[in-house]
Amino acid sequence: MRHTSDVARPSIERLPDVRSAVGAVNVRQNHLAEDAQAITLSFILKNDAALIPAVVIQLMEAAGRFRLFDEATANRVAMAVHEAILNAIHHGNLELDSALRLGDERAYRGLATARCSKPPYRGRQVYVRAQFDPAAAVFVIRDEGPGFDPRSLPDPTEGPCLERPSGRGLLLIRSFMDEVAFNATGNEITLVKRRTTPAP
Repeated sequence: MRHTSDVARPSIERLPDVRSAVGAVNVRQNHLAEDAQAITLSFILKNDAALIPAVVIQLMEAAGRFRLFDEATANRVAMAVHEAILNAIHHGNLELDSALRLGDERAYRGLATARCSKPPYRGRQVYVRAQFDPAAAVFVIRDEGPGFDPRSLPDPTEGPCLERPSGRGLLLIRSFMDEVAFNATGNEITLVKRRTTPAP
């Protein structure tokens, strides 16, 4: 796959290269023709947060083919998608309670590592599907956890929520994307970001 030179790369591009992750990430994509009217990318990930940067880079390269975003916006979209996938792994598949981070970050990370090797957590995967066209980018991220009631989410912009490490990922996602929606089960999130650059 040839990459165009004007693709805006996310600020996390120093992390693992796409090619280093192909053995651990199941990737399906259409033929990325130069005159494509739309591009769809699909990924199936293990519960390994180290794989996320490689996936995000591929997604932003696809967005770059349509020159959808200026560099600053591309970086924000990359961060939002990164957070959404990380949430799917930690809070979805591994069922980690974000409240644990309030008391002991090391315990939180230790539990995440432990659950990656224990059933039923270890067999779960994260599914990422993205579609790009000249108007917008749409990202759909689904985990295999039990889900939750999206209506129960506190507003991360209110009161003490602003001071907590938990909930900041969702605040970032909502701030950087144009549309954010959960499915009824609470195990799938859809992010939409419309073009921010002049149409060609």
